Amino acid sequence: MRNRMSRKTKTRIGFGVYFFTVLFPIYCLPIFNKLNVAEPFIGPFPFIVFVIFLIGVLVSLGLIVLFEVEDRRGDLL
Repeated sequence: MRNRMSRKTKTRIGFGVYFFTVLFPIYCLPIFNKLNVAEPFIGPFPFIVFVIFLIGVLVSLGLIVLFEVEDRRGDLL
């Protein structure tokens, strides 16, 4: 017998890879140290503030999309 992954499992693994990719620059200290600079300014913000804001937006959008996908499939429970 072959154990096949369900659609719900595949979706959650895919989103897990997405969230790992988005959050990897924060968790990997050498990359974070390269990003932790003030120059260049993006708008009125230093570069690191923009990077943290961008990561926050990407995580929020990922959670919204994950909720919508699971809600339409009926997989929330």
